[in-house]
Amino acid sequence: MGATPGSLDLPVCLFWLFCVHFATADLPPGRESLTADQILDRLREQLSEQASEASIYTFLRESVIYKLDGGGHTNKVECKTYRAFTHGKDQALVSINGRPATAQEREQDRLHNLERQQRYLHRKVDREEEAQEHLIARNMDLFQRKFHAEMTGMIDQRGHDAFTLKMTPKEEVELEHGSVNRLMNAMEGTLWVDTQTFHPVGIAVRMLEPVTFAGGLLGVIRHIELHVWQKQLAPGVWVDEEIEASFDMRLLFKNIRFHLTSVSKNFEPHLAHTDRGASVGVEPRRGKD
Repeated sequence: MGATPGSLDLPVCLFWLFCVHFATADLPPGRESLTADQILDRLREQLSEQASEASIYTFLRESVIYKLDGGGHTNKVECKTYRAFTHGKDQALVSINGRPATAQEREQDRLHNLERQQRYLHRKVDREEEAQEHLIARNMDLFQRKFHAEMTGMIDQRGHDAFTLKMTPKEEVELEHGSVNRLMNAMEGTLWVDTQTFHPVGIAVRMLEPVTFAGGLLGVIRHIELHVWQKQLAPGVWVDEEIEASFDMRLLFKNIRFHLTSVSKNFEPHLAHTDRGASVGVEPRRGKD
């Protein structure tokens, strides 16, 4: 999915995803007998094909970060708009709280996102050789190695007949980064995969218990919850349409609590956008009247 790290509520959301009514649907021959691992293998194949052959779209991503106090009340709101793409190119900061972002703010934001991707998503410093590769495809080996998938049924998810896969961690599998490994051991998730295209329609992840570091002296991650919903723009072209995430943690003596929402809009072919002469990275500034 095309969300970047940092696109990841203190109030505990109703975990209705496990209570949703399973719908009946007609599957193409043979697909009703697929196992969870076979579905994930098909998903990886499909993502790799889409990354190399799909048309390129550009769009705006509007992110709103609600910074929360100890009681879960909002004490600061920050709105950021990005110019984003469907082919792996880095998104570019366009505006902050309604005003155009400065060159310094755009560069700081780019470096901040790059650092997080290198730390948590194993991104290479030189992006050139992986620019066309889908985020989920790049991390599918790790995903399948660390989590056990169970196919629990099928539902209608936003107009798509989708396999429902419950994901639980394999605690016996140790990842390279100890802190990431401990965090994943405390998570569970649900993945919905389109029965026709084998593309992920949505994913929901939440923490089951807090994770401490050095017995809590260095910090604690109290809660993380993430929901991502995908939209199909054209055959082989999908994008993160909506993201909702909540974080509650303490690093040393600093508490960090925030809720994030992200909505993508204004989708258009990349060529059409550049043909109009507008910058693909920033929106043009208007002169004063």
